[in-house]
Amino acid sequence: MPRDLSGGVESMPVPCDDRPPPPFRYIRLPDAVGTVQLDGCACESRLDCMTNSECYCASAKGVTTRNDVRLPLFECNSLCGCGPDCPTRVGQNGLRFPVRVVYNHRISGWAVESVGRIPAGAFIVEYLGRYCSAEDAARLHDLHREPNYLLNVVEFVPSSFVASLSSGRCSDARLSTHIDASECGNVSRFFNHSCEPNLAVRTFRVDWLSPARVGFFAARDIEPGEELEFSYGDVTDQGRACHCGKPRCRKWLPFDRTIT
Repeated sequence: MPRDLSGGVESMPVPCDDRPPPPFRYIRLPDAVGTVQLDGCACESRLDCMTNSECYCASAKGVTTRNDVRLPLFECNSLCGCGPDCPTRVGQNGLRFPVRVVYNHRISGWAVESVGRIPAGAFIVEYLGRYCSAEDAARLHDLHREPNYLLNVVEFVPSSFVASLSSGRCSDARLSTHIDASECGNVSRFFNHSCEPNLAVRTFRVDWLSPARVGFFAARDIEPGEELEFSYGDVTDQGRACHCGKPRCRKWLPFDRTIT
């Protein structure tokens, strides 16, 4: 029987090939404590947050902007009275669809495949690891000199939102989040790059404003057996060839050696 890569941490097993990947610590929650605690709502039932116009989370924190990927996404948190089954609590609940980890015959090595069908727009899993500063992220880039488990996400958000943050990583409407999954993380650390990805990356917030949490959503309907892939970005220094095999492959892996 395939081993459960999560070791029982996830709500569902994560089957893995008999050949185990290099060891790492599997986690289900962010390995960090953020800054600026977000207020909670006073809703008493799981449906109030979606139907009550006076719900703090739905009105003040922008739950109504879930379909606008340009705006920050917020979820109910530990201070809310709605409970863990609230429909707004999506990204914070761990892996949501069955997947398996396989050793890919391509140069990419390890890969993640969907076990069942995943509908477009569905949340799949959060990218987890150790939050690090821009300085630490730059050091990791210099150390490895190739694509690695470091995810760098830049948000461009309204200046009014930036003004409410206490983090020193932002200026104007640009926020940077750096997550290193080399030593700890979850199944998402095995997602590979594709020039035609079936996953979309979106930030969200639960208990704190900064740093952001990062989630993967289905960019389209994903069929059973499909590899789950996302785009590493738009920047490339032509340092490593891309082997995604897609018709519109850009031939080189996106990889920005600069950290901002």
